[in-house]
Amino acid sequence: YLEKASVKRSDFGGQELQMYLQKILCDMGYPMTTRDDYEHVRVIKETLCFCSLNPSEDQNRDDLEKTYHLPDGLTLRDGITTEITLGPERFYPPEALFNPQLCGRDSPSLIELVWSSIMACPIESRKSLIGSIVLSGGSSMFPGFPERLEQELKNTAPPQARPHVHVLSHPSRGSLVWQGARLYCQPEMRPLQDHIWITRQEWEEIGMKIVAKKAAFRITS
Repeated sequence: YLEKASVKRSDFGGQELQMYLQKILCDMGYPMTTRDDYEHVRVIKETLCFCSLNPSEDQNRDDLEKTYHLPDGLTLRDGITTEITLGPERFYPPEALFNPQLCGRDSPSLIELVWSSIMACPIESRKSLIGSIVLSGGSSMFPGFPERLEQELKNTAPPQARPHVHVLSHPSRGSLVWQGARLYCQPEMRPLQDHIWITRQEWEEIGMKIVAKKAAFRITS
């Protein structure tokens, strides 16, 4: 079931991290301002970026350089650049998930959101919740992200709760929402869940409230 009061949302995610990385690259002297460049930024984010477990230490490492080569002999807008090299900048975008102010956003950090959600739940369920924090979504796929999240949560948890903090990270967590929807929509599931499906007429008459009304889980107030 869903604890309605525990649902927390932040309009800060993969797109914002991508724009932040684009700004970083431009500040480094790479003219990446076109629509095609933005796609290169996405690939760089997904293939070169990682989540640091110790940002202040990693900032001074000299073994972090990796290079992205533009495909098919393409160049950037300057007509010369064919490759992009990053060092410690590789962990800057994921770092913004823990400190959105890095890219000028007045949003709560991921740690604040997690604790806010857990603390909004009944006290008797909090111990089990901190021991089963499940990751989902593309921005959770950065190497080192599960470890960093668990580390930060333990650092901010009450001493007696720290041993119980556990982050669960499925290898396919980037597409878990899609996989769940795909399984849910299998033909053999329909006879069991006819009361769940929302018709166009219901949506147009009731709007978002119909989702809560017909959800497959119980929503508590």
